[in-house]
Amino acid sequence: MLECTFTGTREQVVDGLDGFAQQVQADELIVVNMAGTEDQKRHTLELLAPEAGPGRLSR
Repeated sequence: MLECTFTGTREQVVDGLDGFAQQVQADELIVVNMAGTEDQKRHTLELLAPEAGPGRLSR
């Protein structure tokens, strides 16, 4: 799959990423942050960072 988009609250995005990872049986995901400014990009990553890490994806 070349393209998939998730927007919303932290919980909505994490749920979407988890569901997608399960659907395609992925061990890891590459996330591209399309926020407009550097501050917005940083904020987005700060929101998702606590949810990331080894073993995070549901199985």
